Amino acid sequence: MNKKDRKAFTFIELLIAVTIFSIIAVSVYSVFNAGIRVWLRTNPIVEGNQAMRILFNTASVDLKNAVTYTSIGTNFKGEPKRISFMTLIDVAGNKIPLHTELARVVYCFDKDTKTIKRLRAS
Repeated sequence: MNKKDRKAFTFIELLIAVTIFSIIAVSVYSVFNAGIRVWLRTNPIVEGNQAMRILFNTASVDLKNAVTYTSIGTNFKGEPKRISFMTLIDVAGNKIPLHTELARVVYCFDKDTKTIKRLRAS
């Protein structure tokens, strides 16, 4: 059997193939690892922005639905880190269909968590 008739890889060819595969595998791993690190670093920022967007949208709807209610003393109360006013809100509950009620909503700044919270006062 001649050397030209053999159908096998030489040791050098295998080493070259393994080296090329290793370089490609390390490159792919590096790209995925960098993507995951960027996602982990930016995900809390994106979630915070989404929460603030929802809060401002809710506050916008509440302000558009704000009403003057004369049987109570003050309709609008503004204090440092707190604001409250009367508005119409949609309410649903157990076996109660969706309906609109007059309610006082309060937006307050929580200094511990540094967030703004929406509360419904009774």
